[in-house]
Amino acid sequence: MTDRDPDNPAQGNDHAYRPSRRRAGSQSHPPQHRLRAERYRQLTANATPETVAAPTDSPLSRDLERARLAQERTLGTASPWTRLRRRRWFWPLLGIPGILAVVALFALSPLLISSFRAYRSVQVDDIQHRESSLIAQLNPEGTPELVERASGSEMANWNGKDPITILLLGADLSAGDGTSRTDTIMLVNIDPQEKSARILSIPRDVKVVIPGYGIDKINAAFALGDFNKVQGGGAGLMIRTIEANFGIPIHAFVQIDFNGFIRMIDTVGGIYLDVPYPILDSSYPAENFNYQRIHFSPGWQHLDGEEALIYARTRHQDGDTSRSTRQQQVLLALRDQHLSADLITQLPRLIGDFGDTVRTDISISDAIRLAQLATDIPRENIQQLRIDGAVQDEIGDNGIYYLNVKWPVMEDILSELVGYDVSSPGAAFMNPDYEARILIINGTRNKGLAGRVGTVLEYNGFWNISVDTAEDVGNHKTSAIIDVRGNLGTSALVSELISVGQDTIVWGDDAETRAQDDGFDGYDIIVILGNDAWDPAGDEWTLEDYTREQGEGDIEPIRTPEDGG
Repeated sequence: MTDRDPDNPAQGNDHAYRPSRRRAGSQSHPPQHRLRAERYRQLTANATPETVAAPTDSPLSRDLERARLAQERTLGTASPWTRLRRRRWFWPLLGIPGILAVVALFALSPLLISSFRAYRSVQVDDIQHRESSLIAQLNPEGTPELVERASGSEMANWNGKDPITILLLGADLSAGDGTSRTDTIMLVNIDPQEKSARILSIPRDVKVVIPGYGIDKINAAFALGDFNKVQGGGAGLMIRTIEANFGIPIHAFVQIDFNGFIRMIDTVGGIYLDVPYPILDSSYPAENFNYQRIHFSPGWQHLDGEEALIYARTRHQDGDTSRSTRQQQVLLALRDQHLSADLITQLPRLIGDFGDTVRTDISISDAIRLAQLATDIPRENIQQLRIDGAVQDEIGDNGIYYLNVKWPVMEDILSELVGYDVSSPGAAFMNPDYEARILIINGTRNKGLAGRVGTVLEYNGFWNISVDTAEDVGNHKTSAIIDVRGNLGTSALVSELISVGQDTIVWGDDAETRAQDDGFDGYDIIVILGNDAWDPAGDEWTLEDYTREQGEGDIEPIRTPEDGG
């Protein structure tokens, strides 16, 4: 084919320039080719995107514009896949590695999709923490004071390097009548830099203040939060209770019920552990409110899921603190067995199997990082902490058995757990002045709130209480606790009972001035309820209801050490 002469109309009206095919290596150019090349260099010598197409009267410009429009029409009608394949870099880039990647993606996509869908049924919304800027604690002289909170509790911003503390809960959710309980309350602190972990179990009978409710056993927090459907459920109220009393941040939680625990143990083929001494329990709970006799011989043995659950729950021979030690033993045995089993390929099935028994607020990306981190921590770098010397037996006025905390000893244990000095708020408000004259003022439009909060304070031992309504109702977004007489420990307890932060406490000269200016002389503590105050009317169960139920129909009878429990 010969070159068309764009200046010869006899060859048609197609003026697009088409150079002739030449042999490779030829250096000669037709005269019109050189002319057009020279024109192109002149047009684009100092060109910008705005000036390249400016001289539209040039033959070369018209030819380039026609070519561009033709290319757009061709590519515009092609599919995205076709346009992608026409790119010069596509096939070299794809090559063998690209093909393998595509094959792997299609092969693994069912695995990834099913894992993601299953994990969504496990993961729950983030737990709300009451991030008060101040907390009450005892100074070296033993006097309560308000200090800056040490750190926050934001798992969402975890960088994978900072130490974190995770709450593990083993829960019995079989009963829906307010008797759900958690027999396992365990704190696990993980230090990614040191490749170490520390574990601390909290016995269920430990006496604490439950925000919004009052003083009771710590496992009551789970039951009340679960039954009343507070934010985060039982785990949410348990986290806020631990932070309010112990003063350490909880970054995340994992909750598993008894059925899930059994299935988890059976999935890894059971566990192997060394029973330190003979264990005999003739009052272990059975179905239909009955009891059964269980026995474990000393020495190394293999336990399936049901046997491991019984071993972790029995307490009537040696009490709650020994049970906590056994629960840590079971957890570490499960970890060792997990490391020896190939469970990666079973991930979708495992998550699907446990979807109805496990709950957590850990994201899937953080869960993967934590799983990898767990495999990197040597067994000798896992430290088991005991709470034995930090609690003592106590029989409350209601006849219920508690473990009362020795706060100086507890603070040492908590400091060892998290790696820095801890001063617990619980030490500051466990000896309140129950004779304090308290005025509760309703600053909200929620009618009767002051009376309901007063009832909560009365149930928790305060008896000299008056109620009133603020003149500027509805203008109090946050509550205020005016500590007129400087009884900070009592004010701190009141702040927990109405479930607000201790940064709402006004004390010292400011408190006396405010009380005088507002005409509230004659009171020790003035509580102005704002929109952030807890309303007990939202609860189907109060702490009084729960305590009464537990005293009358607890599946596991409460036993004192003198009874052998």
